[in-house]
Amino acid sequence: MKHQLLDHMKSLEVHPVFDNDYFRFVKETPLTPQLYAVHRANFFFRTMATVIGIAHVCAAAAANHDQDTLILFSYILNEECGDGQQSKCHELLMEHSHNLFGQFEFDLPALKVRDLEGRRDGTRDEKATSLVIDETKDYRTRIHALLTRNYPTMLGVAYALETHASVMLTCFRDMFNLNRKYLDKDDFVRKVEIYFNCHLDSGVEDRHASDAQQCVLNNCVSEQDLADIKHGIDATLEIQHAMWNGMYRRAMEIRNN
Repeated sequence: MKHQLLDHMKSLEVHPVFDNDYFRFVKETPLTPQLYAVHRANFFFRTMATVIGIAHVCAAAAANHDQDTLILFSYILNEECGDGQQSKCHELLMEHSHNLFGQFEFDLPALKVRDLEGRRDGTRDEKATSLVIDETKDYRTRIHALLTRNYPTMLGVAYALETHASVMLTCFRDMFNLNRKYLDKDDFVRKVEIYFNCHLDSGVEDRHASDAQQCVLNNCVSEQDLADIKHGIDATLEIQHAMWNGMYRRAMEIRNN
């Protein structure tokens, strides 16, 4: 069964989610302020669930007495949280880098990640949330459903997301470089590109994918496990692909109008 799972993972290298229309568009097309605003809002809304998902994996691993997965994903969670340093927390780096770039390159006001889901007082930024497309909302809902389906499915989801992360972040780093016109190069590297480089240059995301692969292999001990893991992987990549397709359609609407 482990060999079957490895063969299935190998076949995913040609999945269209890794080379989709939206990725090609943003790597080749200079953005307008509206295109960037839509990208930022949807990327924030999509990515803010990362820590939630990883924490869920840790809790489920503990409940299933899966020490290897608990140890590996606790380490990933620690990295996402900046190794205990708030200033290096990946969500904050994402927010700061995208907002600084939006300010210098597109004269856009800052967007807070928390404003996309609601503040503690129950209010939210309606203008910002209106930029989030239905496919991105669907992504969050459906990924959550998969994560809570059962343990093997959850591990398949985690593996798929970690495998996709490196390709996605590389693409968007290229997008930022393509659109830098006004921001000083040194400031760009230190304050904007750092968000992407802290994931990519040290091989963090590749290691995360390798760790996640080992976790699913460790837990693939029955035909049902194999089926559930494959379902988690395949469904996650299809859901993510649907989101990027939705983003491409929205980008075409903006450009054509």
